[in-house]
Amino acid sequence: MIPRVRLTYVQGLATLHEDLHAPRHVELTTDGTSLVICPPGSGRPLAKLPLELLLGVELQDTPLPNTAPPATSTTLTSKLLREGSVIVLRFDAGAGIPASVAAQPLLFVETKPGGGPASFAAVKNLLTPRTPLDMARLERGQRRRNAYVTLLVLGIAALLAATLIALLVQAIGPRQRQGSSAGAVHALTAPAAESLLRS
Repeated sequence: MIPRVRLTYVQGLATLHEDLHAPRHVELTTDGTSLVICPPGSGRPLAKLPLELLLGVELQDTPLPNTAPPATSTTLTSKLLREGSVIVLRFDAGAGIPASVAAQPLLFVETKPGGGPASFAAVKNLLTPRTPLDMARLERGQRRRNAYVTLLVLGIAALLAATLIALLVQAIGPRQRQGSSAGAVHALTAPAAESLLRS
């Protein structure tokens, strides 16, 4: 399946999309030739960065001495950069990477604290260029996973529906039996009442 890594974007991509003007949770994925940044749970790209222009990726522990430009730092940015390890990406300027993006590092922190090396390894895996054949194989895996998830959801829905039906039958059944019993008692006592009146 196509890899996805959820991180908190901090800064560096403000000129590419208005939703990247401030820190936010994002998912990083790939289309084989680009790093794709999108909102969590969405395939809508906020930015696509060609992997051929990638200069490097590194994991830095906070505090960062030289990666957060003071001119763009905010209280929230500073707080995020103090909270955990920071994944720093650097791209060269070129087609798809404007000079404003290449001029500063792109900063991401883990959404969940303590994921440092694992998150870094996952991001490095994303940054590996892939052939169309590799991407086709990953997409097949993604479709299989989606099918399994759909089947699981349908199975849970069917189980819940069966449980609800069983509970309704259990709740309605005794009332019907009680109603039938009352009718039978009434039917038995009616002839007895008639015979008493005749006598």
